[in-house]
Amino acid sequence: MKSLHCKRFITCLLLPIIPLVIGEDDIARNKLTFQSTTTYPFIASLATDSTIEINDFLKCSKTNQTKGRAWWTADLEEIYTATKVCILNVNSPSAVDLKIFKIKVSNYPLEGAVCSTVTNSVITPTSTASSQYSCYSCGTPLDGSFIDIEDQDEAVNLHFCDIKVTGTYKKKRDSSNAMKLTFVHVSYIPNTMNALPNEICFRYHTPPVNGFFESVFRKCDNVITGRYIINGADPGFPVKFQLSELVIYGQEVKHVDKYDNNIQRKVEFL
Repeated sequence: MKSLHCKRFITCLLLPIIPLVIGEDDIARNKLTFQSTTTYPFIASLATDSTIEINDFLKCSKTNQTKGRAWWTADLEEIYTATKVCILNVNSPSAVDLKIFKIKVSNYPLEGAVCSTVTNSVITPTSTASSQYSCYSCGTPLDGSFIDIEDQDEAVNLHFCDIKVTGTYKKKRDSSNAMKLTFVHVSYIPNTMNALPNEICFRYHTPPVNGFFESVFRKCDNVITGRYIINGADPGFPVKFQLSELVIYGQEVKHVDKYDNNIQRKVEFL
């Protein structure tokens, strides 16, 4: 048997080969998030950011639900097989409100299959240790690119200090299939007030009714291609048009010529 020789100052170890388990315990961390309404500044992303705190409410997300059912969702960006969701509640009297909700896995927000139905109060944590999380496993592993949490009571807030999602990567998201949506008009030229009727993604006439900073998801009525996104109030209605955030999903169809900010001069890109 040959001896193993090591050079000076170098430690040599014989280690067994350990198979790599392909899986992730935190697939929603720092991903794009939304919630039905918002008690500002407790925005949705505070439930999955890198700062985890239970005693500083500025580090936790919270809806502002005065009507309807509150929801929270995270965009995982790709298709994952989700197996478990762990929730860290707030350390406050409102912690008892987190008790009746559904966890879903979907390819479009709020339309997916149920991973778990919760009917008992989530524990009130005393620290951020892993033992203080309430974890819910999917009865059957589910594939999707969104994780949704929907309260089942009316006008009750969702208040999260942290959310961890366990799952394994499956494949890239097919934008041409599940994500055919946008929030706005689409047209080939910037003719904001003259978009043809067949170019309209959808019309939305319902004002916010469920609370402050309400979020809305809408799909295009039909698949539409174009290079300009136009979003605005109908000029026939005397209303103010305000947005705090706009997120658009779609798929690139082809490369086209680009224009500068003045729109008057074509700019060629090699």
